[in-house]
Amino acid sequence: MNFRFDRYMQKLDISENVLESLDKTSLRHLRVISLVELNASKNYIGHIDEDAFLGQSKLQTVDLSRNSLVVIKPKTFIRNPSLQILSLSSNKGLKLPDEGPFLYSTSLRILQLSACNLSHIPPKAFEKLPNLQ
Repeated sequence: MNFRFDRYMQKLDISENVLESLDKTSLRHLRVISLVELNASKNYIGHIDEDAFLGQSKLQTVDLSRNSLVVIKPKTFIRNPSLQILSLSSNKGLKLPDEGPFLYSTSLRILQLSACNLSHIPPKAFEKLPNLQ
């Protein structure tokens, strides 16, 4: 099934579906170049390719809450210079790495991790998120 989207679309809401992953071509094949907000909450996403958000330089808000994420590769959002808000809330199995940073982002200001059942926050988890409030 092929979908046609306005390449200048700014908001995409794909919440409450049965998505299991975001691979490196998921957003790229939509040919959307001006995405500012992505809501992919309330799915079954358990895997996100490190290049899933490649080319989305205007992306400011990503909601991945209420999914099945356990691990996010630290450089997943490194090439999204406008990202300010990332919600990972209610990913019950999410783990922070014991060694090294959780994520790299110089622009991220708000990181939501509520209801993730975190039992430990390693000392270096947020060291590569200098603008986190």
